[in-house]
Amino acid sequence: MAAALSHVRALLELCPGHAALVRGDGALLAGNRSLNALLERLAIGPDAPLTEAFASAPDALADILRRAFGSGRPVIGALMVRSATGAAERPRVQALCIDRREGPATAWHVLWLTPSNAGAQRFQDLNATVVQLRNEIVRRRAVEETLERRVLERTQEIEAVNGELHAALEKLQSAQSEIVQSAKMAALGALVAGVAHELNTPIGNGVTMASVLQVRTDDLHAAVEAGSLRRSELESYAEDMRSGADILLRNLSRAAELIASFKQVATDRTSASRRVFDLREMIDDQLVMLQPLLQSAAIAMEVQVEKGVILDSYPGALGQVIANLIVNATQHAFEGRDQRAIAISAREVQGAIEMQVSDNGIGILELDRPRIFDPFYTTKVGKGGTGLGLNIAYNLATNVLGGRITLAAKDASRAGATFQIILAKHAPRPDLEST
Repeated sequence: MAAALSHVRALLELCPGHAALVRGDGALLAGNRSLNALLERLAIGPDAPLTEAFASAPDALADILRRAFGSGRPVIGALMVRSATGAAERPRVQALCIDRREGPATAWHVLWLTPSNAGAQRFQDLNATVVQLRNEIVRRRAVEETLERRVLERTQEIEAVNGELHAALEKLQSAQSEIVQSAKMAALGALVAGVAHELNTPIGNGVTMASVLQVRTDDLHAAVEAGSLRRSELESYAEDMRSGADILLRNLSRAAELIASFKQVATDRTSASRRVFDLREMIDDQLVMLQPLLQSAAIAMEVQVEKGVILDSYPGALGQVIANLIVNATQHAFEGRDQRAIAISAREVQGAIEMQVSDNGIGILELDRPRIFDPFYTTKVGKGGTGLGLNIAYNLATNVLGGRITLAAKDASRAGATFQIILAKHAPRPDLEST
């Protein structure tokens, strides 16, 4: 309506007397120079109601505006205009509602007070111009209302589509979370299977030796009962018991180590607990769990990490990252390769830990390198690949460990792929970062 208001201001200046754009409640919206000069002489401020310029009863102006709003045609009325000298003037007063807006209180009215000696033709010309302007304002307002309605309808359509998209996104994120959780549980299940396989040897050896010792003990007991026990038999039994106990102890100790490692790894992975730990010891625990996989794939492991590198971080998350990188290498890196090796190294650089997990495999194609950390991206579609291993490793390294993981650029001097992990020695605490 800014253009319409500009037209009204121009029209007001054409009036030979006092002219104003008045709201239905009497508030002055605009005036011509003649009216503004009058208000200045009468010391009436710009925010004061226009009724202060009239000597007539306050209801006189309201009555004229009310009749103009109701009729929709020019209305002539009588008002006494004050003057600075105290004398009152009685000009010809005409009002026309040009924009009905929300109701009589906010409607726009053109009000002009023409001297009684003004020519009739001049008055009719102004009247016709005001009517044309009113019609133009009505037309423009109809156009604006149509546009507003269309904008509202379009906004509602967009909001409905956005709501559907948001619901679909939530379902997708929920499905992704479930798949990621399933992948984690599958990895833990594989861990259990590997530990069970590893435990089979020491426990089997222990059971076998216990059976042998039981038989030897039964024979000794029978010889004692028969009174035929000889010194040489007793010495042989003692030697067998000592040797058997040593074998039992070594095998049971190995089983205990495996169980302790599994318990620590499983606890770290499922609870996401933070603790202080030795990096080399954590890596060794992970490799114990992965030993069956590495043995079946004929992969040699090399760890170049000194003991004494202490981290205050999340060993479960870091172990998951390392395990996922190793599993990814066993699945993708060694097709057609006889010599298979994976190396893990770590060093301290400017207060942080720089780790590298590298293999001597076939490497990663340039086409795949930009997307290897994307969820569900795999080169083993239909062959058991989920496309989540490296994505989980990326999220854990960045979101939990407060570090970053990257795929190193290709190096012509060495084969395979190298992943670089930068870790803070003191992982960020989510509770402190959020405050």
